[in-house]
Amino acid sequence: MASLTQRIRQQFATLIVQFLLGMSVNLIGLPDEVDSKTLKLIDQFAVGLHVLIAIGLIVTAIGINRVTSKQAPGLRKLAGGGGGGVGVAILGGIGTFALHGGWSNVASFVMAVGFIGAILAYGQLYVRAQAIRA
Repeated sequence: MASLTQRIRQQFATLIVQFLLGMSVNLIGLPDEVDSKTLKLIDQFAVGLHVLIAIGLIVTAIGINRVTSKQAPGLRKLAGGGGGGVGVAILGGIGTFALHGGWSNVASFVMAVGFIGAILAYGQLYVRAQAIRA
């Protein structure tokens, strides 16, 4: 069970970093919206890092689902909910870049909803995994 709680803590930390990077991109603006070359470079770096961390979130979500299936099968729905939240957030992130105008804002909202869903599901999973561990 220690492995599961450790992975969930890792996922939380990664989600927090992802949130902070997303907020920095949001404050600066998308790379095609920025005029300053320096800000554009910083923004492109932040977006690239945001994408790489999203891949890490997917990999960790899969790992959490596998460990949960082996160590605490009764908690698979919560692990799936966290992974689903990560998936929705990533789809929203893709939509934020692919869509324009108001639809980009809608996709950004979907990304935020997925993020909140993942945080809530992983939080509940962590609490229940700790209770089983004790």
